[in-house]
Amino acid sequence: MIATNTAILEQGATPIFADIEYDTLNIDHCNVAQKITEKTKAIMCVHYAGAPCKLDELRVIAHSYGIPVIEDAAQALGAKHNGRYIGSTGELVSFSFQAIKVITSGDGGAIATDDKELYEKLQTLIWFGIDKKRRERTALGVLPYDVEVLGFKYNMNDIAATLGLVGLNHFDEAIQKRRMIAHRYYDELENEDITLLKYPSNIESSYWMFPIHIKHRLQFAEYMRSKDIEVSIHYPRNDKYTIFGGKQSLPVTEKVDSDIIHIPIHTNLSDQQVTYIIDVVNKWNGYKSL
Repeated sequence: MIATNTAILEQGATPIFADIEYDTLNIDHCNVAQKITEKTKAIMCVHYAGAPCKLDELRVIAHSYGIPVIEDAAQALGAKHNGRYIGSTGELVSFSFQAIKVITSGDGGAIATDDKELYEKLQTLIWFGIDKKRRERTALGVLPYDVEVLGFKYNMNDIAATLGLVGLNHFDEAIQKRRMIAHRYYDELENEDITLLKYPSNIESSYWMFPIHIKHRLQFAEYMRSKDIEVSIHYPRNDKYTIFGGKQSLPVTEKVDSDIIHIPIHTNLSDQQVTYIIDVVNKWNGYKSL
């Protein structure tokens, strides 16, 4: 998602893109290690489609250079790494509650951190540089003692928070439904033109999306849509955009950008619809299906 990378530009910094793994679509920690220089300020990883990155490896690299790992977990609420929920560990982990996420507050999100100092700093940054818990109560009102940093208006309002809290009541049901559909896809999709992703055994995806590698992608998309099944590439490679300086040498990204597509996965899919999707995908026979 382009917002992951424009956030870097907004800090006056320059994004340096590392390549990804073909089997997971997540950032390749080996390539990350090759890209780090004395100018590197942080490693930012995206838990793509809800599947956690190889955080152990990324954190070892980051620690050796004294820089943080920033996790974009917009798609990974409910995902697990080494048996622990994403967000329960990590210096900075950002979640999205945008309209179509597993839990929504209409828009907005949340940041999780295990660093108390960062937590205190965030409390100030999210509301105009003022920490609401550290204000002076006087007969003239509740006033800040001082404002030392430039803050923003990033706090969630009560209406949005109410939507999110209600969503929490249905979270387990929603995440289990996605995993049930994903497991059916893994068990029942059988087509030599399709390559399914292969995740490490120590991660559990939230399956916010279900990407597959497919031969003859455009023809496959036309075939699926002719059967009333929506598919999408969702995110083109970002490094090609002028705003980021143009296409870089990323061989795996190049390959993925030509064969990745996402098939439906969401909580409103019925068992009958999932069966239909599987049947249609398994009958895909390249150009002959059109």
